[in-house]
Amino acid sequence: MIAVGMEGAKSSPALSYQNHENYQAYQNLPPGIPKPVIPADNPMNAAKVELGRYLFYEKRLSITQDFSCASCHLQKLAFTDGKPLAVGATGEIHPAMP
Repeated sequence: MIAVGMEGAKSSPALSYQNHENYQAYQNLPPGIPKPVIPADNPMNAAKVELGRYLFYEKRLSITQDFSCASCHLQKLAFTDGKPLAVGATGEIHPAMP
């Protein structure tokens, strides 16, 4: 088991999951979006969802410790940054995907 400390972690915006254990949110995905594959030997649970939420907003995970995933992956833009090419934490422009 791995222990992850959350000391100093900032509170993240609440995600609205109804019934964490059954993940009802996945029942209402838009057409064309597949449901996530959840391995039988590694099922989802509320603790994993909560850890993911904290990690998404954690700046200490970036190389510069200035950005979190949420800095660029904006919920209002379908978790994109809205730019034609992404800019990394150190200012480099990521190449276009083929």
